[in-house]
Amino acid sequence: MTVEKGIQDFLSHCQYEKGLSPKTLSAYRIDLRQFCEFLTEHQQPQQLWAIDRKVLRLYLEQLAQWKPKTIKRKVACLKALFNHLEFEDYIPVSPFRKMRVRIKEPRQLPVVMTQKEVASILSTAYQRKAATPKTQVGNYAEVVRNVAIIELLFATGIRVSELCSLQPEQINLQNGLIKVKGKGSKERIVQVIHPAALEALQEYALLFQAPITALISFFINRLG
Repeated sequence: MTVEKGIQDFLSHCQYEKGLSPKTLSAYRIDLRQFCEFLTEHQQPQQLWAIDRKVLRLYLEQLAQWKPKTIKRKVACLKALFNHLEFEDYIPVSPFRKMRVRIKEPRQLPVVMTQKEVASILSTAYQRKAATPKTQVGNYAEVVRNVAIIELLFATGIRVSELCSLQPEQINLQNGLIKVKGKGSKERIVQVIHPAALEALQEYALLFQAPITALISFFINRLG
């Protein structure tokens, strides 16, 4: 069987048996067409049985011009092709067997919010609080809680998961100390220095004082 026929069989399997999305199928077609073009341009074997690790290594050298993420996608596509061909007994064994392919992606720094964006979020939260009458108990409690959450996130930098799992006994509003349980159940003490954040937490705790003492979570919704 030729490589092209093997690819057609693989794509048909992906479309009708695995039910992959049109977007994924399109990406597979592009990557596998590129592999076929490589075989033709570099006078490599066109028969499946003749594709070995030597051919694949030469192809990987040609892919070096692409970004690591793109290379990983193209290699994964090719691996899926040969795994399918091996499973269907079109080839005795995939040439990727016992072939180590390690592609390191450069670590990218996380995108940091600008001071203007932070100010906009805080401003919006406080505007909604000011626009909600205290007589609307449920709605007012919700906006007070949201202000406290946003203030705490920006003031301390704790993870959202850490904030959600905070318990009442972990928070000391008198001195602004919070005991945070992070990854691996590791604990650390965080100091809330910003006055606005501490004030928001105190207002929230005062508003929810009764149910908080009976629940394990510090931040709750209107239903407790």
